[in-house]
Amino acid sequence: MLKFNKFAIVAGLFASVAMTSCEEDETVLSGDEQFELDVVSALENVNFADASATGYAMPSWAKGFDWNGVAAEQGLTMESVTMTVSGDITEDTTWSGVVYLEAATFVKSGATLTIEPGTVIMSAKGNVYLMVETGAMIDAEGTADNMIVFSAFEAEPSTWGGLVLNGLAPINDGDASGSKGTEINAEIPYGGSNATDNSGVVSYVRVEYTGFAIDSESEHNGITLNGVGSGTTFENVQAFKGSDDGIEFFGGTVNLSGAVVTGCGDDQIDWAKGYIGTIDGAYIATDESSDKGMEIDNNSKNREAAPYSNATVKNVTLDGTAAGGQGTAIRFREGAKGTFMNIVAKGFKKGFDIHHNVTLQNLINGDVKLSTINFSESVASPFAYELDETE
Repeated sequence: MLKFNKFAIVAGLFASVAMTSCEEDETVLSGDEQFELDVVSALENVNFADASATGYAMPSWAKGFDWNGVAAEQGLTMESVTMTVSGDITEDTTWSGVVYLEAATFVKSGATLTIEPGTVIMSAKGNVYLMVETGAMIDAEGTADNMIVFSAFEAEPSTWGGLVLNGLAPINDGDASGSKGTEINAEIPYGGSNATDNSGVVSYVRVEYTGFAIDSESEHNGITLNGVGSGTTFENVQAFKGSDDGIEFFGGTVNLSGAVVTGCGDDQIDWAKGYIGTIDGAYIATDESSDKGMEIDNNSKNREAAPYSNATVKNVTLDGTAAGGQGTAIRFREGAKGTFMNIVAKGFKKGFDIHHNVTLQNLINGDVKLSTINFSESVASPFAYELDETE
């Protein structure tokens, strides 16, 4: 039986409507009442206990909650460091061995940073991160048996920043040129009009213990993709034990194939500002430090901003059992659209939690598509929703 969690429903609405319909030839509903009936009608067409859903199995290259970080597992110390880096990279550069990221490092337009398989990048503590700017390239292509790892000697969430890629693909929050400054450095722009922009390759890469707080408003994610285009290869990546989001997309069109996010403190995968790529294959595991499995927004300042966030999400497992049955598998709001296929969630308080009337209207209109969904195992409310508050 489908269970709904309705935040802004008028008590007794549906019962009273049913009784009136029996007694009179016509029933006149207010706009709000009819809207909510349309929402419920759209939800009743979704099978949230579809046993044919298989989700996505955790791959062999990924690390679970028992992982202690690459430094401990490989016995790395400062004596292991073979290269120390910081500042601007203005020409083609190759990293290998054990690299020490001493301060924030920027791959500038026209340069390519190549990171060889098996390279370990150990960061200093603080506001330290690697950013690939627009017009620059990264070639970080590990293998399942020889991954590229970004980490820190202090194996604690929020120890350092993370990996940031900036591209020239469309966003819905830019200036007249289609660009804006990044969340962590407003002086460095991202976004544009090139949907097929190419920032390079990130494959078989793991980031650990990210999320350093820049100030009270901004924290680093594990991997941040700012306006990154579909020409970029982004596959087989893991974000492990960061204190903010694991993987976050700000607009762009890049596709993600094969992702694992484990125990990040905020949302495991997050997108907003017009992201329209495809996420195919993701295993998400939350714990008591986590907030949501996925958080999906369009634009907080203008929920009808175009291009709408409209990702295709398929073959995903969300496992909240380590969080003790709390939290939300997928939060969907701010006018987003999207297609969700073959999704399995277990161990959450809420399954698919949709907010704001414009988002609910997208559901009614068929711009939010849900198929082959199984939220039946230990999910208290497979579907929840909230209407806009009224005065």
